[in-house]
Order: sequence, then structure tokens, then C-alpha cells
Amino acid sequence: MEKSMDNGPTDRSREVGGKAGVAYARRLNGGGALIADVGGKAASLDRLVATGAPVPTAVALTAKAYRLFMQESGLDGFVADLPVRVPPGDLVSDARRVEKAFVEAPFPSVLKTIAQEAFFTAVEGSSMRLVSVRSSATAEDLASASFAGQYKTSLNVGEADVEKAIRLCWASLWAPGVRAYRAAQGLEPIDIAMGVIIQRMVAADHSGVLFTSDPTGDRPGLLRVEAVEGLGEGLVSGAVTPELYWVDRSNLTADRDDAPPFLPVLAAKAMQIEEDFGASQDIEWSVASGNVYILQARPITTTSLAGDGFDTIVDPRATFTSAGLGEMLPGVLPPLLWTINSTMLEEAFGSLYAALGVRLDDQGQPMVGRFRGRAALNLGKLKQAAAQMPGGSAAEVERQYLGQVVTENEHQESRKPGVTERLSRMRPAWHALRLRKRLLVDSEVFLHATRLAVGLAPDYREIPTVSLLAYRARVRDLAVFGVKTEVAVAAAAAANYRGLEIALERWVGEQEASLAAQRLTTGGIGGEGTGCAAVLALWDMHCEHCQLPHVAKAVYEGPARQVERRLVDVGGDGQEFLSMVRAALRRAGSTALYAGDTWEDATDAFWSALRRCSALQPGQGPPSKMAGAAEGAAAYFKALLDRVTKTRKWRFTRVMTGQIIDIRRRLLERMVGDATTFLRMRESVKSAMLRVGGEERRVIRELSRRLVEQGVLAHEGDEFYLSDEELEALSAGKSGPQQAVLEQRRRVFEAWKQAPPLPEVFTGTPGDPEPEAAPSGRVLSGWATSPGRVTARARVVRDLEDAGDLQPGEVLVGRSTDPSWTPLFLSAAAIVMEEGGPLSHAAIIAREFSLPAVLKARGATSRITTGMFVVVDGTAGTVELLDEFAEVAA
Repeated sequence: MEKSMDNGPTDRSREVGGKAGVAYARRLNGGGALIADVGGKAASLDRLVATGAPVPTAVALTAKAYRLFMQESGLDGFVADLPVRVPPGDLVSDARRVEKAFVEAPFPSVLKTIAQEAFFTAVEGSSMRLVSVRSSATAEDLASASFAGQYKTSLNVGEADVEKAIRLCWASLWAPGVRAYRAAQGLEPIDIAMGVIIQRMVAADHSGVLFTSDPTGDRPGLLRVEAVEGLGEGLVSGAVTPELYWVDRSNLTADRDDAPPFLPVLAAKAMQIEEDFGASQDIEWSVASGNVYILQARPITTTSLAGDGFDTIVDPRATFTSAGLGEMLPGVLPPLLWTINSTMLEEAFGSLYAALGVRLDDQGQPMVGRFRGRAALNLGKLKQAAAQMPGGSAAEVERQYLGQVVTENEHQESRKPGVTERLSRMRPAWHALRLRKRLLVDSEVFLHATRLAVGLAPDYREIPTVSLLAYRARVRDLAVFGVKTEVAVAAAAAANYRGLEIALERWVGEQEASLAAQRLTTGGIGGEGTGCAAVLALWDMHCEHCQLPHVAKAVYEGPARQVERRLVDVGGDGQEFLSMVRAALRRAGSTALYAGDTWEDATDAFWSALRRCSALQPGQGPPSKMAGAAEGAAAYFKALLDRVTKTRKWRFTRVMTGQIIDIRRRLLERMVGDATTFLRMRESVKSAMLRVGGEERRVIRELSRRLVEQGVLAHEGDEFYLSDEELEALSAGKSGPQQAVLEQRRRVFEAWKQAPPLPEVFTGTPGDPEPEAAPSGRVLSGWATSPGRVTARARVVRDLEDAGDLQPGEVLVGRSTDPSWTPLFLSAAAIVMEEGGPLSHAAIIAREFSLPAVLKARGATSRITTGMFVVVDGTAGTVELLDEFAEVAA
């Protein structure tokens, strides 16, 4: 076998080629295979073998074999007549036509024999008797173009199927998407050929990728290892989330106690490959029965602090805060969602400041920045704007966002403003009055337009791409109007709320005024709270449709992931209920971020939340809780007024001012009404923005599907690693970033998800947050943001993947929430968060659901463990840690 493939012409090759030197296959044994001979991937594999790396046995059919097949089958003329681009509706039929032509074409007898010999060489000594058949095109993995994910790969191929797998691999060189991508890269088809790697399959227990240096540059001295169970195809496609390990280069120890035992061996082999190749490597690997195998290695294309290229470069003197923005821009933001949302927010803040007549000195600096993928607000610009507003101050901004004054500005605010300064503040005040009236109209217009837009529900697959891009532009226009309204309404809501607090401070003192403002605005928001519509719909489904025994059994019994299958099996009632659920999820839009994942994408979370409803009694549902909150607020307001109006201070002021009708009482009632109105407006506009976001997400998903069919993108989901402009360009048939660039951006994104959060306040480029000393004692202190007292078992939830284990009646403990967490409030007994303030999502929803809540509870997620009993006092702002429930009973 080796002679017929490696050592010059055989009798068979002379018969076909007619002269010496024809080689249709080569065993990859480190002999120096060339890209022009076997293709880029096979040549790289051959170099690995030469270093002594443990590479599974592999044979490569050469470019000459491909050209022989094309010549004798008559397919040269067939592919020459193929169009460069195919209409989206014809992509599937075109791909099938190409595959059919390659599968049915005559196959030279010499290649039949060589394909069988290659198979037996690859599986020699293996009990599996299976191979993988992979592409190795002469234009694959080049610096100028990457066809990653676009060519055909066949796994677990047996002897009888190896010829067909080779044919399909060759056919994929002429798939419609590959033709379009090749044209976009300026590659001539006449220069292209396809080698094929036939390699022994490894019965992998684990597979993954390893980077001998951190691609983001953030963690020098460590190897980054991503691992999945079984074969690594799910990792490459992005369908499976890998386990992440960091291995110290100096001693080969991992950062996790549960690291698999093969990691030190894998790390040592990777470092040896890096030394042999003289550059940091991106390595694909598998482990079978404890043995490490290297499947591929290539240089890491980017190792720099620049990350994915979308982080903000700011003035080193600019100060940012990560507080207060997590609800609108949560977590690590991929390029697509960042470029969409940040652009709209910058325009919204600019519009607000222009409407208020506020002038900022540092217009060149962004209002919103991105650092290690996470969003932060320009604290300096916020404070500068606040200082121009009547009654506003830089210190007030810091109190609102950070809970305390952290910069040296108190001495500046202690002086009284001069005449010129007071006059300059009158202009924003006048604009603010006009803006309030306009916001009432703008909010109603946006809500009405959203209902119409979401109600259209077009069939995106039937819309031509040009029209779909135009439709997306109109959706975006509505979203821009919505986010401008949202930012302005949020500012008005905060101003009205703060005005109410200041008015109350005169009569009840600063500490009680804060709690009073919370209680007085509770119950007026109701179902308008962000995410509440989804919860109310969920509860209605539980009450109205899950009472049928066979439907209830399908929903509440058995694994949650199989609910939909069981509902289909139920028949008419189950299928009708499932259709209703899907329609409701579609209307709910994005879960937390405009154009991000939708409730349709979060069906597992929905079914888990619905199943928790089965443990609740009718009086424990959200309608009862909301009604109770409203009644409690009304009763509290009456009691507060009765108490305050009887005080000596109140009566003395009334007598001295000669008030026959108590104007202050009516003024306080109006202030409560205004604060509640604008908070309700803020929540309703935020909810509508997410519904519009769901509409754009569905359009983006359809554009992505078409780009994958065309071969422009390798996988659905890759669109997240494009910018907004790049997605638009690719959809319009223009060129865009290579697949290798998108893969690099994805790896940076995954690395940033594992990185620590941003510091709460930082200047210039942020470092890691300073580790806080764990609070001592048995009581944690924070902000009292929703009254009440509860003793219950805690459940620490770091992200929504942890939330499936939340049990009804447990205390929800986390770092912060966003609207996607709202269904968890349905069954929680109380809320404890390390971030957030009185007007945050957690505080607003907790008050509407009558749940005690303590926010800004530093150290909550480190001091509290799941299963621990805690006493949450939302009136005092404390969380007491208990060892046993018996301590409370005693």
C-alpha cells in the first residue's frame, strides 16, 4: 500500500497517467506533503506527524485524484456551467443537483481500488473499522480565504460507504454557497482542487480545542482548553457549550479540581507542538481510553489585548461605571448585539440632552462603552449633564448608580450656585417641562406602533432578501424611536421619584422617606413591569388550560425537555395548548436585550417556570400578589397622611401660611401620581422595546439561515459575531469577514464570558475588580428596596442555567437581574441581589409581587450557599444567615 501511494508510480498509475510520477494518494507519514498536492489541511497534518505528535493514521487522496475523476466523469463541463450565485429559493435544489451529479458520475477503477486501500491503511490495527472523510482543498485555510465549515465532512464511515463519502466531499467544492464565497474572495475556479483526508476514527471519550496562549491576551502563562464529551463536532459548530479549563504552563496544573486526568498529558504535548512549530497553536484533540490524539494544529491568528476589535478605546481620563446598565445591556455582548444597541443608545442620549438643552464638553467620548465585551456608562458625562439640571448634582448621580459618593465633588456642591449658574439652569428646567408633555404622547404612539408591528407576523421565508432588508430597516426605525422614548422616560421617572423622596424627607426624615417612596409607588405598575406580561400569560395558561388532566400530566410530569413532545402525543387539546404557548412566546419578544434571544428560544425556561406554578395556590399567583400590593400601597398612603398631617410641624406651617384647603396634601398626592405614572410608562416602553427586539431577531435569524444556505456563513449563530454593518453587507451580496475571523471572535466571546466582571468604577481601560473582603458576621446589609420579612431556604443563581432548580418558596440570591429573570419572581419567596437600586428591575418587580427584597447586599453570592436558611428583611435592608431553620423557630 505504501509503495503504491508514496514511492513513485505503480503499474496502476502508469496505466492511468501514462507516465511516471503520478500519485493519487499519499499516506501522511511526515514526508513533507505539499499544499498543491494534498491540500492545506492534509499538508498541516503531515507536518504534525513529522514532529512525532500522536496523530491517528491518515491517508490523503491527492489533487491529481480529484482532477482524474473530474476529467473521466465528464463533470468539468457540468461545473463550468454552474451559476456563481443562486436565488435563495433554489439553494437546496441546486445543492441536491450537484451532489446527485457527483454521486452518479462514473468513478475510475483505479480510484475505486485506491479508495479501498486508503480505507484499510487508515483502520489497520483498529477495532472500530471506521474512518472520517474530510476535505483538504488547495484553497482551504489560506491567509486570504477560509472555507471553514463549508465543505462536507463524513464521520463513522465504513468500507462500503467510503467511495460515496469521497464523492460528496468533492461535490461540496461546488456547493452553491461555496461558489458564491469563492467569487467574493476573487478565487478562480480553475485553480481549485480538492484533496480528501481518510483518517482512522477515534472512539473519543472527550474532544475539544486547546490554545497554547490565551487568544485574548488577558491571561498570559496559561493554556486555554475547551472540552466536550464525545466527538468535537458540536463544539466546532457552536451547538454544545464546552467545559473551560485553564492550565498553568509552568507546572501543568489546571484551575479546577474537577479537571479530567488527561489534561497534563494533553498540555505537555501541545507545548511540544508549539515549540516544534515556533508559534502559539490552536489545536484540535481527542482522548480515547486515556490516550491523547492530535487531530489538527494551526497558528493562533490573533493574540492581543484588542480582543475582537469592538471594544471601546477611550480617553485615559474618562471615568465609567458598570452599575445601572446591566438591565439594558446585560452580560457579554457579541459584536452584532453591541453594534445594534450601542448605536441606538448613543443616539438616544444625544437626543435627550439636546431636548433638555444640556451641553457637554467631551462630545467626542461615547456615552456607552464596551470593555472585555461588557457595557459601561460614561460616569463623567452623566455627572456633567446632572450638574446642569435644576436640583441636580454629580453626587446625586453617584448615589443613584453606586449607592455612595465615590469621587471628590462634595465640596464643590456645598456652595450655592451664583446668579449666572442659576440662570443657566433655568433653560434645562423649561425644556424638561415641555419634554414631560411630549413623552406622554410619544409613549402612547410607540406602544400603539409596537402592537401593530408585532401583530403583522409575516412569513419571512417568503420575502425576497431585498424586501426583508427594507423591512428590517423599518423595524429599526421604530426601535430607534422607542429607545429615545425609553431613555427620556427613564430620566423623567428617576427625576419624579427623587422629587417625591425629597418632599417626603421634610416630614418623615431621610431614611423613612426612601421606604415611603417605594411603598407609595407600589401597585401602580402591575402588568406593565418589564417581563410581567410573560409571567401573567404563563399564570393564565396554568389556571385556564392546565386544568385538563391529560394536559396537566403532559406539562407537569416527566422531564421538562420533553413537554412539547408529550403535548403533541396528547392529541387535540395538547396540540391546541402548544400552539397557544408558541403564539404567546412569539408576542413576548426578546427576553432581555433588544434583538437578542427571544422567549421562543427559551422554551426550556418557560416550561420550567410553568411547572413551578403547580406548587402554588390560587391566592399565591401574580394577580393576587399585584392586587395585594396595590391595596397595601393605598392603605399605607392613607396612614402616612393621617400621621403626617397631625404632626405639630405640619399644622404649624398650615396656620402660618393661612391655608384653608391643605394644598400640601394635594401636592403630595399629585407627586405620588406623577412618580407612579412615569415608572409605569418606563416599564411599558421597556417591555415594548423587547417586543420590537423580538421582531428584529426573527428577521436576523432568517437572514442568517439564508447566508448559511449560500455558504457565506458556516453555521446559524455565526451572525452574532458580525457587526450590524457586516450582516447588512453580506445579506446584500457584498463581501465580509472570513469565517476564520468569525471563529476568532467567537473564541474571544467565550473567553470573556469566563472573565471577572468589570470594576464598578474605573478610569480609562479597566483592570480586574479589586477583590472585596468578605463581610464578617451573620448579617449582611444592603438597600431596603421592597418591604417585608421572610425566613426561607436560599437558592444561589448565577445565571439562568442555574435557575431551573429554583423551588417555590426559596429566596432567590444572585448578582443582578434583567427582564429574562422575571418568571423566577413568580415562585420566589424573597430577593437578595449584590447589585441594583430602588428603581432597578429587581426592586420594581419585587414590590409589584409583594416580595421582600434587599439589593446591594455585598458578598451575598459568596457568603450565602444554596440550601442555607436566611432571614430577608426588606424593610431594614438586612439578610441574616442561619445554620438551621430550628434557630428561627426557637
